[in-house]
Amino acid sequence: MSNLQIMGISEGEKTTCLLKYYESCAEKIENLEIRNDDVIITSFPNSGAKWMAEMVWLIKNRCDLRDVDVNIYQRIPMLEACATATFHTAKEPWLGNSIEYISRLKSQRFIKTHLPLCLMPKDVRNGTKSPKIIYVIRNPKDVFVSMYHHSRSLHTVGSSLEDYAKLFLDDKVPYAPYWQHVLSVYNIRHLSNVLIIKYEDMMSDLKPIIRKVWEFVEENPLTNEDLGFIHHRLDVKYMNTKAVVNEKFFVGDGGRHDQILERCDMVGIFNEEMTEEVKLKFDEWIKRNLINTDFEEPYAYGY
Repeated sequence: MSNLQIMGISEGEKTTCLLKYYESCAEKIENLEIRNDDVIITSFPNSGAKWMAEMVWLIKNRCDLRDVDVNIYQRIPMLEACATATFHTAKEPWLGNSIEYISRLKSQRFIKTHLPLCLMPKDVRNGTKSPKIIYVIRNPKDVFVSMYHHSRSLHTVGSSLEDYAKLFLDDKVPYAPYWQHVLSVYNIRHLSNVLIIKYEDMMSDLKPIIRKVWEFVEENPLTNEDLGFIHHRLDVKYMNTKAVVNEKFFVGDGGRHDQILERCDMVGIFNEEMTEEVKLKFDEWIKRNLINTDFEEPYAYGY
């Protein structure tokens, strides 16, 4: 099972599963002053938010790339980094003191988070400010497989894939429930400051996604030169060679874990990893959670 203490954080009628470290950061996150020109990149974990964050940064900084080789967590800080098992004791201010670090950044800020909408700063929730929000959705079965192997690489989980599936489906993994997380943003997708992107579309053909995100965050027209440059920098194989965006958190047999984690980028990896019994449990869970929603069922099931 999990080697970390997790807890339920309630906001109204919604409860989110988070690590105990969140308690010390909750009030600061709640009261962080958001700016209208902020861009918030968010997703459930292991859904492609870091990839999207790098895309946004490249679009907005293409004319000044002096910081392109600066660590991604410094360029695009993770809001709740101070509340994560990996970073809560880090000395770097953008990790161990992430909220104050963000508050001191000059505009335009790019902020990544895995927090659900109900736990984002109050300026976002109550509509006081209207930052641009980009939400990346990934098929939950692939999310689960990727999250399992990522947690194993961090030594925060020692259970089997089948045991971890039970934790995932019972909403006992960090940032769960999955569907509460996804649907809270999916249900406001009509707002002009919200853009939802599918991870699978990014993997299938990245250039149309670059165009869509460009139009969402940038006023100037996209040139073929800019498109080609950004597309090259976002190539999965290229990014896997860049330590500044492809952090190596695991210890021990790194080479083997490298290969496993890179495989988790694949679309449909669940077909290779899940037993038929686990797939059936996921299908039943998906069916229950999509009742009275207009979410795309074939996509949710991974068809």
